[in-house]
Amino acid sequence: MKAKIAILTSIAAAAGLSVMAAAPANAEEAEPSSATTSSYAPDCVAQIDALPEWGLSKEDCKVTSTLKVEDSFVATAADIAASALSDADKAEILNRRARGAITAKHWSQFTTGAAYTRTHNGTFYYDGSRVWVTTQTSGYSGSHQCFTNYSVGFNLTGTACNESGSASARNLYSAWDVNPNGTPVVYNVSMTATVKANGTISGYGATVG
Repeated sequence: MKAKIAILTSIAAAAGLSVMAAAPANAEEAEPSSATTSSYAPDCVAQIDALPEWGLSKEDCKVTSTLKVEDSFVATAADIAASALSDADKAEILNRRARGAITAKHWSQFTTGAAYTRTHNGTFYYDGSRVWVTTQTSGYSGSHQCFTNYSVGFNLTGTACNESGSASARNLYSAWDVNPNGTPVVYNVSMTATVKANGTISGYGATVG
């Protein structure tokens, strides 16, 4: 009986980790409107080459990420007025908003393999000095969710979906194991999008809007 071969590799280049430079504080970063990169999980390729009897090819290890950037949107006075904050807090937030402070962006990052796509996305808020996603700040909270768009001929398991970082930069992380159906091959893929207090995002394949 063949032993299960676990190919656990961190493929930052393939999954698209932080290839865009950080922008200066309180300045919008110039980002390309669209970009695509492809790579191969090297340990996956090595194991497939060592197991020709399973009929897999290098394309089974391919990962492609796409970057698209859209416009941001501003938290409106109506949003603030409808919140459950005190009048004093609302007044302070409106004052900060008048100075261009509280702004939100929808974000998305996705990775496409040989016959599957995984996405994580949501909304983050920022005010020039702070950025927040799933925690509530100044009466607003964003979101982060991870999901499989589709998968044909691949089992995607061991999924992780979490957030970490500081008040000025939050790291949105998603990871999963890929197993071509009917084979002993298993390899790990991950992607991280980092959102920042100036409204920019880094991580290849990350989309802001």
